[in-house]
Amino acid sequence: SHGFTARGLDQLQRLLLFLRHEKYGTLPESIVQGETNAHGKVRRGKAKSNKQHAKTAWETCVKKPFLKKQDEGRNELYRVLEEVMVMHKKEDLNLPKPIFQQSQVSIPVPADVQSSIIDTVLANNGGNKEEALRKIGISDKAIRHRLRTAFNIGGSALFDALLSEYLGTDDFQMRVDEEQAKFIVDGVKKERMELEALGGAIFQD
Repeated sequence: SHGFTARGLDQLQRLLLFLRHEKYGTLPESIVQGETNAHGKVRRGKAKSNKQHAKTAWETCVKKPFLKKQDEGRNELYRVLEEVMVMHKKEDLNLPKPIFQQSQVSIPVPADVQSSIIDTVLANNGGNKEEALRKIGISDKAIRHRLRTAFNIGGSALFDALLSEYLGTDDFQMRVDEEQAKFIVDGVKKERMELEALGGAIFQD
């Protein structure tokens, strides 16, 4: 969106200010000469003026033309990014090669959800299907439309369809994330304990 892009450009200009970019972060040396205090530091008022000057230059040369989809704004943005961005490949950093291990984590479906799925299958012949679906976490109309065929068939086909839909809900995905995080943390703790039992790390600072 326009607002999101504008905020992103403002944030980038603040980064350039931090990096002391020669055009969009600080002013040329000639502008600040003679404006220092007794300790050799730029006066606060002047520094504030420098910051505003850099921001104005950014808005004039990059932000406004870029938001208007003008080539000069885009070209200037690319030019600045090429100056400040650095790309490293993993090979350049000489990182140790990762060790991949395939593991499986069992995430059970909560008992109350299982009961709700069974209730929904039973309610297919009558009863409050809307309430049963809500308990499972299915409220989207598009999902209900997708389940229409399964409701017409009923029985095990409906049970499998409802279970499949629950496995794609935010609730179940959150449980997956939690179990995966616990598995990783437990694995790291186990490796550390085994390493300590062998005498500690091979490389010491």
